[in-house]
Amino acid sequence: DELQMYGTFLDQSLQKREQLLEEAYKLKQQSVKNKEMQLSFLQEDLEKKEKQIELEKLLEQQKKNQLVKLFIELTGPDGRKIGKVVPVIVKACDTIFKVKQLIHQYDKELFKLEL
Repeated sequence: DELQMYGTFLDQSLQKREQLLEEAYKLKQQSVKNKEMQLSFLQEDLEKKEKQIELEKLLEQQKKNQLVKLFIELTGPDGRKIGKVVPVIVKACDTIFKVKQLIHQYDKELFKLEL
């Protein structure tokens, strides 16, 4: 009788151990699924951020390439306005030196170009 009780106890202990192992396995599986979902969300966020950065770069480049029309009033050698206005088209990203070069071809006295 004692041997049968011991056998029953061992069977119950093994069943309980197997049940606990199955529950632990299910929890680990759920944990892996949760981490995979987290990774998926992070990946989506990263892809959205990369697209946003690319779009911002494109918009910034478009702004830099935007053309701007300047109207330059020419002056005489004495520095007085002569009443002539010349349109000069420049890119928004052009340096002031580039703009000065464009203006200089019309009015050499307006800006002294120095290197």
